[in-house]
Amino acid sequence: MLSHVPPNLFLNEVFCQALGGAKVSDICKVLRCLPLQLSRLTRLVVHVGVNNTHSAHSRMDEVFNDYVQIVKHVRNFNPSLHIIFSGICPRSDNQPYTQSRSSLINSFLCDNLIKSYCGVKFVDNSSLNDTNDCLERDGLHLSPLGTLRLLLNIHETTLILKDPDQCNFLLSREILKHTHKLKMQPSFKQSRTPSIRERTEEFFGKLFSEENQKLEDVSSHSSDEYDSTPSASKELTSDDSHKSNEVASDQQEITSRIASLDEINDSKEPLPKKQKVELDLL
Repeated sequence: MLSHVPPNLFLNEVFCQALGGAKVSDICKVLRCLPLQLSRLTRLVVHVGVNNTHSAHSRMDEVFNDYVQIVKHVRNFNPSLHIIFSGICPRSDNQPYTQSRSSLINSFLCDNLIKSYCGVKFVDNSSLNDTNDCLERDGLHLSPLGTLRLLLNIHETTLILKDPDQCNFLLSREILKHTHKLKMQPSFKQSRTPSIRERTEEFFGKLFSEENQKLEDVSSHSSDEYDSTPSASKELTSDDSHKSNEVASDQQEITSRIASLDEINDSKEPLPKKQKVELDLL
């Protein structure tokens, strides 16, 4: 997430550390090993909790207790340290349990924890959803635009940015880049490759139309001869009738083969060698 952020965007006294895949209990263990560093801090911003929402086996009471332990351990080393918990951002990946667990954790932080301990604050990140392009395609991780919005949310609670206008400028640039990318993306209909069935139907559709046109020409020619010669028969000649029957039979046979080809394509099985030879002969 911090890879999207220029280092010179933060104040000189701000230090950022990312721990990929960490849960609340992991942050608690790390803070236990940093007593000297914690004693020198004046503010601590913690953004953690989303990895606790994946598993259905993780108990919410244990997660809540880990948040409380973070506060207790930090206060043991530095009683005057201000702690800011950044809320879990919305998700759009529709994984089971995640939405409800995220809401439970955010409610605990906002309604319980900050009221139980003095000097503890909460940052609401509910505005960072997929409707304003703050999430990546996986619906979980923040996009560059979402990361900048997150920093601005935290900055409203505690000062971390050297120049908020610079962050707003970068935010506007990301919005323009995203808008331009959407305009340049081809539509699904333009970029989709026709299926085997569609290409086959298009080919034989042209073939059928040519044969039908020939039959119409023969029929109109026979009709003209009938009108000019009284003794001529209204029916087609035996050769033309035989040709019409052959074309109709070919159409019926090819249609059945197209249907069988579609079934084979749906089942993702290769065509039998015999069917391939017959289609090539056509």
